[in-house]
Amino acid sequence: DRSRRVGRNTFTSVYVIQPGTPYVTAAVALVRDRLPFPVDVDVTTSTMDATPGPIAYLEQDNPWAKAQELAAAAGCEIFFDPVGRLVVRDEPTRLGDPEFDYVHGETSVLLPDSEQTISDDPGFNAVLGIGESSANDSTIPRYLAYDSDPASPTYYFGDYGKVTETYSSATITDPDRAQLVTRARLRRWLGRNDVMNLATVPHPGHDPGDVVRVAYGDVDTLMVVDGVTMPLDVFASTFGGNTRT
Repeated sequence: DRSRRVGRNTFTSVYVIQPGTPYVTAAVALVRDRLPFPVDVDVTTSTMDATPGPIAYLEQDNPWAKAQELAAAAGCEIFFDPVGRLVVRDEPTRLGDPEFDYVHGETSVLLPDSEQTISDDPGFNAVLGIGESSANDSTIPRYLAYDSDPASPTYYFGDYGKVTETYSSATITDPDRAQLVTRARLRRWLGRNDVMNLATVPHPGHDPGDVVRVAYGDVDTLMVVDGVTMPLDVFASTFGGNTRT
């Protein structure tokens, strides 16, 4: 796990990001600095907002967590794909065209082990993003993003109730940044209460965040892949894919 290697190679001195560095560029540079070998990078976002001031990380900070924080400041996610490339892309949603169709009997065979469940853990339907004040401004930027869809089962003003995650980051430096970061983080949580575990023939091309269409029984919907478990046993014929709406 390359992300674990990044996190384990902790800073031995203060790591400084210069003002005016794009957040995405800073995240990639940090990861490359923590790995003992070169890594291919795939950046697909067009957001290249830059840091307004210097950012300093200390010895006790986790480098991988800080790389994720930098990517989040641009509304992105960062991860290593199955072939070891470092990927930075916009935080995914289930809107748009699916990368793959799991239509039982047509494009795939979904085994009886496939199941759809409901979970309210953690069940956030809102995110409160809080930043830090600068030396010349005592106002702390903040923004509350919430599920505003009345048709959603986790509608913020509905029977589900209000379940808010508080997210604090030094990268939230102004109201616009607070809105961008908080909305992107909310996209991670929405739909996580409706989970489907797919049991089917292994598909090694999937990354977390891929949008797929699932049609099985009474279900026909677009979902976001949260995680994939790929068997290493030569006799195994299925893999598990956790998806959310």
